[in-house]
Amino acid sequence: MAALNAQTSDRARAVVALAMDVSEEKLAALDASGVRGVRLNTDNKGGMPITFAQIPELAARIRPFGWHFEFLFPGKDIVELMPVFTALAVPMSIAHFAYQPAVAGVAAGGFRALVELARRGKPWIKISGANRVSATDLPPYDDVKPMAQAPIEAAPERIMWGTDWPHPNKYVANPNDADLVDAFGDWVSDESMRRKIMVGTPAAFYRFALAVVPVPKAA
Repeated sequence: MAALNAQTSDRARAVVALAMDVSEEKLAALDASGVRGVRLNTDNKGGMPITFAQIPELAARIRPFGWHFEFLFPGKDIVELMPVFTALAVPMSIAHFAYQPAVAGVAAGGFRALVELARRGKPWIKISGANRVSATDLPPYDDVKPMAQAPIEAAPERIMWGTDWPHPNKYVANPNDADLVDAFGDWVSDESMRRKIMVGTPAAFYRFALAVVPVPKAA
């Protein structure tokens, strides 16, 4: 992020993992550098250096900066985590379709919980990393299409897209980002909605200068 912003001002943003001993000075410095949130990752060992009980305290510390929490967790945990999500006093995002497997379908309990959470206006949802939730690692990711369209219909103002580059996990074949872009083009045919998901909403959420919609507030 620092290197990209040194080349072109206001080009990049970051989300970080933090322990509770981070100082106020460090938080302010991170904010000035382009950090906009804290990732809470229970899917990878070491990805969440705080406990769930500490989330409210950390939320209070990041709230003055307008930061959010980004959650990454095993898909099976979504229902159990609903009380954590609904109690948050800062904005939140959920990555990678909340790891709901495409083979389970949009009628599965975990996916219905995700859509309902979006309908209530709580999270921003990233329809990112289609290969992570598809039945296979390979395109065209047709089984993910209903999973993308359902949250868009439920909360069109709260959807963001991404490829998950540089694809840190191990796959049958490392994803071709062009295939992931093509899949998104198939999921969303309306050009104005494409621009909202790919440009307008993330620009506002991460507070880029080109933002054309209001900066998000906690639900």
